[in-house]
Amino acid sequence: MSIGKVMVFFKTALAKGIIFHRAAAMTYRMFFALIPLLMTLFAAISFLGADVRLTILDFIQSIVPEYVWPAISNMITGVVNNQNGTLLSFSLLFSIGTLVASINASINILNTTYYNIGRRKFPRQLRVISMLILIWFLIILAAVAVFIIASACLSNIDEYVFKSPKLLSTCIVVAKWLLLYLLVYLFISSFYYLAPASHKHFKFFSVGSTFATISMLLVLAVMNFYFSNFGNYNALYGSLGAVFAILMWLYWNNIFILVGYDLNVSIATAKRADIRSSIPPKKK
Repeated sequence: MSIGKVMVFFKTALAKGIIFHRAAAMTYRMFFALIPLLMTLFAAISFLGADVRLTILDFIQSIVPEYVWPAISNMITGVVNNQNGTLLSFSLLFSIGTLVASINASINILNTTYYNIGRRKFPRQLRVISMLILIWFLIILAAVAVFIIASACLSNIDEYVFKSPKLLSTCIVVAKWLLLYLLVYLFISSFYYLAPASHKHFKFFSVGSTFATISMLLVLAVMNFYFSNFGNYNALYGSLGAVFAILMWLYWNNIFILVGYDLNVSIATAKRADIRSSIPPKKK
């Protein structure tokens, strides 16, 4: 299978795959599920110990864009520092429903590609959604655990290993971006692998996952730079500015998620085309 053949299929998928319409639909579905999911997460954190709460808040602040944090920090700290069982129960039930609906819609949008790769019936789709939620939950737990352990290690060895605060700060930034890359890559890879109705010719570690992950991190870095140096949406619009930034961030991320998925579909389609062309025609 040649790269040229893959690029032919890929260019067709981009030209005829209505990427921007699909990205807008995914953005709406994700944003609809995001608020109750975050409320559940923060309400659950409030029942943990004080030291664990502070560490998790530091982790959240480290991955949330700087231009978004001032607008949402008061809401997050208010929920985290006040235990509320009723809020946790209600937000948990509501977030499960919206999350399942959002993932189901996102899988359907991913598979609305130019090339026909099949669809599942809803009972089978529900099993896949449950697997994705479990995998993503375990990935987040692992990421938080790594962050907590790394923070504890750095706080104990910094005075012996790092001779200057600048070197320590650089190491923390590099570790943060490496952890974020791994976290996003595992999220995207599991999504890409489980979304198709048939996994034949689809691999867990894929070119599309690598492309989408790098592109999403570049989008985050560019938006961080722009809003930190040129944009002033929080000062002008308050929390609405943060909502605008989140929607823009989700939209561009979804564009690259769809492009990466269509790249994987194009590779799988090219492989199937090679297999069909290698089969000798039946004799009459």
